[in-house]
Amino acid sequence: MADDGWKTGGATDAEATTLAVIAGAQFSLRVSENLKDSKKRQRFDTARFIVNGRAAVDLRSAGVPDNKLALNRNNTHLLKNAFCDEDRLGLVINALLGNPIQPFQIAIDEESRLAATEAFAADLGCPATWVPAITKAVRDARKSHASLAGLMVKAGLGALGLVIVFAAPFLVPIIAPVGLAGGAALVAGLAALGPGGMLGGLAMVAGVAAAGGAGVAASSLVAGNRTLVQQNVVFIQAMALAKGNLRPHSRSRDELRTLEAMRKELNLALARHKRVDDKPSGAAKEIREKIGDIETALSMLRKSGLGGA
Repeated sequence: MADDGWKTGGATDAEATTLAVIAGAQFSLRVSENLKDSKKRQRFDTARFIVNGRAAVDLRSAGVPDNKLALNRNNTHLLKNAFCDEDRLGLVINALLGNPIQPFQIAIDEESRLAATEAFAADLGCPATWVPAITKAVRDARKSHASLAGLMVKAGLGALGLVIVFAAPFLVPIIAPVGLAGGAALVAGLAALGPGGMLGGLAMVAGVAAAGGAGVAASSLVAGNRTLVQQNVVFIQAMALAKGNLRPHSRSRDELRTLEAMRKELNLALARHKRVDDKPSGAAKEIREKIGDIETALSMLRKSGLGGA
């Protein structure tokens, strides 16, 4: 069954990756505008100017024209309706989950982040109904993972836990979309990691699904420690839930296929460790925990009615 046009429209792959970097800078601008503490805003702006400056240098080296390198300004005119609906959805989810000034660490209160996300979604051309539906999806995805929920409670945070700033949801080896090379591939990698990792794993999720779950992409999504992998799982889970919230009759299975591919890669890794590791094995234990997080996500999505073909 068709996925109701989630992937149709928007810029080409190469152009979309450049625009994703601009989107990351745009979200950090909206955060700055909504920070009430002037001293914190000043520190935040210092960080975003550094991050944007580095990104602009890399974009220029990849051949991006100068009119797209002014990352500190308001770039709504470049972003409005520039992405397909699926990419816009992923960018808004990353705004709720990610750190727009990575690698710097400045906590953003929930009220400021939500206000910034609403402004950012409008910049992208999202309907006004999207942010509440996406926020619910992110909240539900996070709540389903006991260890992440426990971390939020321990930190004294609200239901969204938005003040938690993880390193980057998709700090994994970057795979450029098929057909990209040279400068375009560099831009694809940059869009995935900064500013703020705004492209996140969108291309990777689609690539895993398109490849039938095979290859390096699925391995990349399960690389790193459990916290990083859990963030990947939460992002993918929130994508599926948000699609269901916004278009209940859509049956895109990209997210389910991606989670299943990740589980397959981890099961293969676990079998290898069982064969050669000492017992007990800390590595095997962490792999089992990652598999458990994926099982949690898959179970929740199926209970939510999102497991159909």
